[in-house]
Amino acid sequence: MSTIQEVRVPEPDLTPDEVVHRARALREQLRDEQAATEERTFHSEELHGAFEAAGFYRILQPRRFGGYEFSVRTFYEVIVEIARGCPSTGWCLCLAAGHALQAGTLFAEDVQRDIFGPEGDFRAPSRFVPMGTATPTGGGWVIDGQWDFCSGSPYSTHFLPSVVFPPERPDAPPTFGVAMVPRSGWERLDDWGDMLGLRGSGSHSIRVDKAEVPQGWVVPVEFRDVQVPSQTPGGAIHGNPMYAARPHGFFAGELTAVAVGLAYAALDDYEHALHTKITTFTRIPRWKDELFREHYGIALGQILSAEAILMQVADLQLEYAKRGFHGGEPFSLADDTGLALMTNRAGDLVFQAVDRIVRTTGASGQVNGQRMQRYWRDLTMFRGHMAMHLEMHAANAGGIRLELAH
Repeated sequence: MSTIQEVRVPEPDLTPDEVVHRARALREQLRDEQAATEERTFHSEELHGAFEAAGFYRILQPRRFGGYEFSVRTFYEVIVEIARGCPSTGWCLCLAAGHALQAGTLFAEDVQRDIFGPEGDFRAPSRFVPMGTATPTGGGWVIDGQWDFCSGSPYSTHFLPSVVFPPERPDAPPTFGVAMVPRSGWERLDDWGDMLGLRGSGSHSIRVDKAEVPQGWVVPVEFRDVQVPSQTPGGAIHGNPMYAARPHGFFAGELTAVAVGLAYAALDDYEHALHTKITTFTRIPRWKDELFREHYGIALGQILSAEAILMQVADLQLEYAKRGFHGGEPFSLADDTGLALMTNRAGDLVFQAVDRIVRTTGASGQVNGQRMQRYWRDLTMFRGHMAMHLEMHAANAGGIRLELAH
C-alpha cells in the first residue's frame, strides 16, 4: 500500500470489522424502509447519509485519495449485510461503491487525483455493454449515448460507461474502452421501478449528451481479456495488487454478495414463520416438525456454502493478483473466468435455497407487501442478469481451459 496521503481519510483508525458491524446495525432500518425504497426506486437520503458516515463508499477506494483501501472480502461482507436488510438497497450501494476499484485500477495518477477530488467523494455506476461512443477531439473526448440499467446512479458523483471508438477504417473491427464522466456531464432518466423485482435498486438509464472529458478520462479496454498489470496503472500508483486484478470475477462476486444477503433475509423470514405458524394436520409449531427442520437445515447449508464460495473468490482474486504483481505467474484469463464460474455456482446454491424456502413457506408469503414475495421477485431479477448465466460462464471457462490444454 502506498504511504503517500493526498486526501484526508475521514476515520484513519476505522477497521474492516467495524465497517461490517456498522452495516449489520442498519438491518432493521433497511427492512422497515423496503416498501418505501421500492416506491421511490432507490433508498432514502437518510440511508445514503448513513452509508457515507459509515464509510461504505470508501471501502475499495485508494487510501491515497481518501479511501480506506480495505479488501474485496470486506466489501462483500458489507454488501451481504446491507442486502440482508434490503436487497434493492444492497444492489444500489454495491454498484455505486464498487467501481472505486476500477477507478483506482484503470486510470493514470493525475486522472485519479481529479476523479477522487480534494474530498475523496466518489460514487459511480457503470454499464458493461458499450451503448455509446467516445470520439477524440483536440485535447480530449466527446462522450455520447444512452445506457440502460445503470444501477447505483441516484447518489453517484460520476459515471463509468463502456464506449465504442470510431473505426480507423470502414472494415475495421470495433474497439472499446471505458470512460469516466463527472456528474455534470450526465442525466439520470426517470425510467426505473416498473420491473418484477429490484425495484428500489436505482437502476435508471443514464444519458450523456456530447459531454467533453479530458484525454486521460477514457482508456481502451479489451473486455474479454483485460491484461494486468501492464494495462492498469493502479498497482504501481498504490503499491497494492488489488488494483492490478482482472475484473470479471469481482463483478460477478458483487451481484452474488447481494444474492447471499437476500438468501439470509429470506431465511430470517422463514425462521420467523416456523416459530409463529403451526402445521396443517398435526397442529404443532412448525419449528418442531422434522420436515420443516429439514427444509430449514438444507437451505441454511446451501446459503452458508454460497457465502463460503463468495469469500473464497475474494481471497483468490487477491492471491492471483499478488502472484502476478510480484513477478510470478500472471493473473490469467483462465483464473478470472474460473472465479466468475465459482460465483455462478454460489448463485445457483442461493436460488435453490430460496426456492425451497418460498415453496415451503406457503401462499401467505406471496401476498403483495410481504417481504418473502419481494425477495422472490428480487431473486428472479438476479437470475436473469447476464453475469449470472451459469451455462454461459461454464462454456466460456471450459473453452479457455480446453484451448490451453490443447
